[in-house]
Parts: sequence; C-alpha cells; structure tokens
Amino acid sequence: MRGFIRNYRAIAIRHPRAFVLLATRRFNTDQTFALYEEILKTFAALGLDAARTAFWFRLIGGYVNGAGMAEVASRELEDEPTPLLLQHAPQQIPYPHVRAIAPHLSVGNLESVFEQSLDLLFDALAADVAR
Repeated sequence: MRGFIRNYRAIAIRHPRAFVLLATRRFNTDQTFALYEEILKTFAALGLDAARTAFWFRLIGGYVNGAGMAEVASRELEDEPTPLLLQHAPQQIPYPHVRAIAPHLSVGNLESVFEQSLDLLFDALAADVAR
C-alpha cells in the first residue's frame, strides 16, 4: 500500500499537469474498478468491514491526492511567471506566522512531511484494525 501511495504521488512530481487531471477525474471504467479491487483487497485482508474499508479508502485517497496537489502547487513550473514567495522571498510576506513557518514549508521538506504523514496514517490504520 505504501508503495502504491508513493508511486501515485510521484506522478505529481514527474507529471504535474497530468496529475491534476488524474486527481480530479472520477474513475468509472473497468480498468479503474480493477485497480480499486486490488486496493480494497488489502483492506479486506486486514479484516476491515465494508464501512471501515470505505473510510480508509477515502481517507488515504484524499491524503495522497492532497499531497500530490501540494507537490504541484509547491514546485515551480518552467513557464510560471510568478516566483513562489514562500520559497524565495518569505521576508516580503507581511504576516509573521506565515514568515515563521515558511522555511518548514519549503519544497525540500515535502518528502519528509509526506513520509511522516504516511507513518501517522498507517499507525492510525493499525490501531483501527487492532480494535
């Protein structure tokens, strides 16, 4: 599951415009349902019922789509005319709390935040399964 999630996020890094399309499309084909089936089998193997499986499927899907969109929004595209102030000039931002966290929101920290978040999600999933 972690590998699948990491690979999905990697699409956002390698192909940001394609990721936006992927993340905003409703999947409604046999191929996508077959992919869903493989993901859902993982939850079933953990012993989750349909309601908990749906919850975790949505939670993890929402997280990885959001993480991918954060990648797209945080990385400058070559034709982007406006530099990212958080990344390049946080001192120009008039809001002290935003300036204070700007270094922690840098593109260089995205990987660490992503992995820490995955750990939290999977710890919570393990706790849910244990209940």
